[in-house]
Amino acid sequence: MAFMSADPREECCSTFFLLLLVVVLLVWQWTWQRRRRWPPGPPALPIVGHLPWLGQKSHRNLTEWSKRYGDIIAVRFGSEDVVVLNSYRAFKEAYMDLSAEFAGRASLPLANMFSDNGKGIIFAPYGDAWKEQRKFVSRVIRHAASNNETVMNQRTGTLVSSILRHQGKPADVQSDVALSIFNVTCSFVFGQCFDPDDVAFQEFVSSLNRISVNLGSLGLSNVFPFLRKVPFLGQADEGLEAEFRELRRFIADQVHKHRLKLDQNNIRGLVDVFLSEIQRRVEGGESAGSFTEGHMMQTVFDVIIAGVDTVLSAFMWLVFYAAKFPALQTAVQEELDRVLGGENVSAAHRRLLPVTEATVMEVLRLATPSPLNFRATTRDVTLLGYRLPEGTWALMNCWSVHRDPQQWAEPDRFDISRFLDGQGRVTTPPAWRPFGIGRRVCLGEQLARLELVVFFAALLQNFTLSLYVPDGAPLPSVEDAVLGVALMPAPFQVRAIPRLRV
Repeated sequence: MAFMSADPREECCSTFFLLLLVVVLLVWQWTWQRRRRWPPGPPALPIVGHLPWLGQKSHRNLTEWSKRYGDIIAVRFGSEDVVVLNSYRAFKEAYMDLSAEFAGRASLPLANMFSDNGKGIIFAPYGDAWKEQRKFVSRVIRHAASNNETVMNQRTGTLVSSILRHQGKPADVQSDVALSIFNVTCSFVFGQCFDPDDVAFQEFVSSLNRISVNLGSLGLSNVFPFLRKVPFLGQADEGLEAEFRELRRFIADQVHKHRLKLDQNNIRGLVDVFLSEIQRRVEGGESAGSFTEGHMMQTVFDVIIAGVDTVLSAFMWLVFYAAKFPALQTAVQEELDRVLGGENVSAAHRRLLPVTEATVMEVLRLATPSPLNFRATTRDVTLLGYRLPEGTWALMNCWSVHRDPQQWAEPDRFDISRFLDGQGRVTTPPAWRPFGIGRRVCLGEQLARLELVVFFAALLQNFTLSLYVPDGAPLPSVEDAVLGVALMPAPFQVRAIPRLRV
């Protein structure tokens, strides 16, 4: 019998399946090797990943997961892989030792809305424009330090007068606090302060409050942008965009007024400095770089948001803790009475008030007004043995770092001695990071810390605070915090009883 050759179709089929098997094995090997060097994490749900656990309590849930899975864990925001850094050890390696590699910004859809598609500082991508804007604002802050302190001293009087109007009756003092904080920031930005009855101020604060509330409920549309087009699901986003437009309209009006009255011999604030730099570059024939109308608007927007909302959140936590824990405010008041006597507190007294400042620092550790911050890798990088590709979202869990028992003995206990050295002077432990870490650390940290100490001292120098709880209502708790732009205590009321000054 003659030899019969194999069917060519069978040979092609065999070759195809052999190649397919090789491809499958290679993909499996690549995936296995990648996952072997990818952080561990809890099981995820299909499509949505871990989003059901990442709402108002996300910082707490991530901290609990870290106790089981380690310093660095992996979670999924929909289909997006995210690594979460939960310890100071991880923070230090990522944001200090590998600072450039972790200086990127996560490509969140809301970040584009917030930053006018990547302008300004807060959500701008890591690059020349971001560096130029950050360096510029940092320089203006340094040069304005003396004026900022003067304004701060003036605003303490406004704060005290505003709270006095409540006559010791139960009140939510957030709007009183907001006015003083808003005016410190506006003095730096615009060179002017606003009256509490000013319509522009009222609309600004209202928009800011609504933005903070709305941001806490936008997890799904942030991961699945197409949901913004779905009726009902997209309403929060539409409202948020409207509030952003309102804030930008306020800023645009102020910039227009400054442009009309720009005087190189009378620079009034950040806006004037920015306008002067734009003018200088145009007249000198230089490249505009990032000094454009769009960047100016966004940088001013970023400075106001950071200078008002996060500081307001921090101060409301100070009010809450002082009102809820009488021993805390008694210790501060004893120092104020001993050091100041009948003199009004000012920025110049800060170094003389270590107990007051240490109290502020301990409240910021426990409350952590900015518990979570997104970054992204700018290139492929290895972190604590894990291989992270370029563009990986990296979430800083400052809440977890502030409760790390390896850094803080009995981390849930209030103890201001953590921030005082043997001579009773203020010291800053490296794991204390309420203002962030690395190349994107808060530019206004020193100004914010001074502002909080001076305002808190003025408040407790003039008032004794107590929580007001209506009959039958539960006692306000730290657990009731609301996560938006910053972590705010749930609304509460206090009685502010005027003190007899020494």
